[in-house]
Amino acid sequence: MDPREIEELEQRLNKIKLLPAEELPAMIRERQEKTYALLLDEQYHPEKPQARKFRLLKRSAAGAAAAVTLLGVALLASGLASPVMAKTLERIPLVGSIFELAGDLGLKAANQQGLTAPVTGSDIRQESGIRATEVIYDGTRLVVGLKREGGDFSGSFHGLRLNADGTPKLNAAGESVFNEAGATGSLNDLKILIDGHPLNPEEDAPDAFKYSISPILVTGPDEQSLIMQFSEQTYAGGGQLLPDAFTLTLQMEISGLEGETFTLDLPVHKDTSHNIVLLPKVSRMHDNITATVEKLTLAPTTTQIRISDIAEQNISKQYLEDTGTLALDHEVYDDQGNLLRIVNGGGGWSETDQDQRYTLRSDVNLEPLEDSVKSITVRTYIYKYTGTGREKRNRLDSAGNPVKEYIPQLDMTIPIR
Repeated sequence: MDPREIEELEQRLNKIKLLPAEELPAMIRERQEKTYALLLDEQYHPEKPQARKFRLLKRSAAGAAAAVTLLGVALLASGLASPVMAKTLERIPLVGSIFELAGDLGLKAANQQGLTAPVTGSDIRQESGIRATEVIYDGTRLVVGLKREGGDFSGSFHGLRLNADGTPKLNAAGESVFNEAGATGSLNDLKILIDGHPLNPEEDAPDAFKYSISPILVTGPDEQSLIMQFSEQTYAGGGQLLPDAFTLTLQMEISGLEGETFTLDLPVHKDTSHNIVLLPKVSRMHDNITATVEKLTLAPTTTQIRISDIAEQNISKQYLEDTGTLALDHEVYDDQGNLLRIVNGGGGWSETDQDQRYTLRSDVNLEPLEDSVKSITVRTYIYKYTGTGREKRNRLDSAGNPVKEYIPQLDMTIPIR
């Protein structure tokens, strides 16, 4: 290939950097779709455990090779790639990604933009294995894809039962079906270490990482996969921040393989280079409550909104939980009136100062905003209840949904672009 052809290929690669999937060149997108079809076919026709065992350590490399093949750039193997091409190829989507096939639009977008990092951590016990497929940490969420391989298990890895097309199985009442008691194959007793230190020690431990950061497990696109994620509680006082680079150690068990601990050591690097951070400091006051949007982070995986609610003394009891903390919740809408979907991994911190001052600080994690969104509106509400004490229940509407009472005086509209 002559220099002119190489330069032409570099220009084509640069044009696809960070483009959404629908804007990828047709040839590349067509090859991606064919690859995804093959992957889905593999889910419907799983390999025998013996065959899967030998492929356990190969697939992360195979995913990277498939991404290179998508562009037909075999010249990389001969050392002809320029630094520009190498930088571009770092952002090629990871084919077969759990993030791509799961229902989280933020993770899907991050993978399509080539922002997720493939990892090779795996562990095998009694011919069964757990493999980490990819990781991303953009400062809003740390997310890891996990795959169970081998073994003859009766239950799903996450616990939620799925149909062949990845949709949840439902019982006759329309409720989700989970693993039965005694089912084998589900993840148990997960422990998380950051450079060897527990993520969730006792809250008064001096090396606690922002106190209690509880991981959330959600199902992957099939019963063999799941997604582990958590968000750092930077709004909380005290505690330590996660390092920008560290080794994430996951220790876990699989039901049915008692006494066997699977351990994965995964390198994690925080990348906030694609984030846009706004500090709107927009506030509204009503009925002794002050609501403020302190910070807005537009990241590849998440739109994260930090909200502060402060209530002074003489606050109405309807705004308080039975525990004496603020009972406020929030919803976020775009400028077209669409309710934005919350993604897992957010959290809140509530405290009371001798019944004189109530504080609630929370991070609301949403799917990434569409490019067309020019502003968002944060709405505050409380749930309505019937009964008191142990008889207290959510009031339900005619459709069986909890009744909410909105506080329009606390609505806040934030310009984005």
